[in-house]
Amino acid sequence: MNATMEPQVQSPQPGNPGLRRLAFRGLGTHCEVQYQSRQPDSAGPFEQAVRERTEQHPDWGEYIHAYWRRWDEMLGGLIPGMEGLVGELRAAGAALYAITNWSAETFPLARERFPLLGVFDGAVVVSGEVGLVKPEPRIYELALERFGLRPEQCLFIDDNEPNVAGARRVGIAATRFVDAATLRAHPAVAAHLVTP
Repeated sequence: MNATMEPQVQSPQPGNPGLRRLAFRGLGTHCEVQYQSRQPDSAGPFEQAVRERTEQHPDWGEYIHAYWRRWDEMLGGLIPGMEGLVGELRAAGAALYAITNWSAETFPLARERFPLLGVFDGAVVVSGEVGLVKPEPRIYELALERFGLRPEQCLFIDDNEPNVAGARRVGIAATRFVDAATLRAHPAVAAHLVTP
């Protein structure tokens, strides 16, 4: 099994509880959902998207800018249990690859904070670097090409059901991530963790 997964770091969480609420209120209420998932990742620099949305929603400009300027404060921690599970899979010889919808500007900040993001085989396919975003079929195809894999060799893991469905559309077995314990019990994962 080759596991292709979304790096399992929690979504941005604030050190200041009001910051996330305000930033997402400005982004989610007054900006289309694409701003949060697609635009900063695949359609150009994050700062450009912030500028465009601020022009469209000037009353929310402060919050939109706060999301970008204080992004590192909102970055959550590793999802409980994932560091151990990834370590066990690596020790068992499972190949691990990653596709993420993060922006080219924010992924390096997360990689610096979380060394676990550097354990994947090959370079992580980052939406903001390749101009593609999950669940578009082409990003999965690019990952398969880049890593020299066939769809039937892989298990794709993601916490977003549309991304799971996107992987399935290109012939990759996929499962929705709920938590580390549930993933550990997945037959393809559990098979790698069984010691002879």
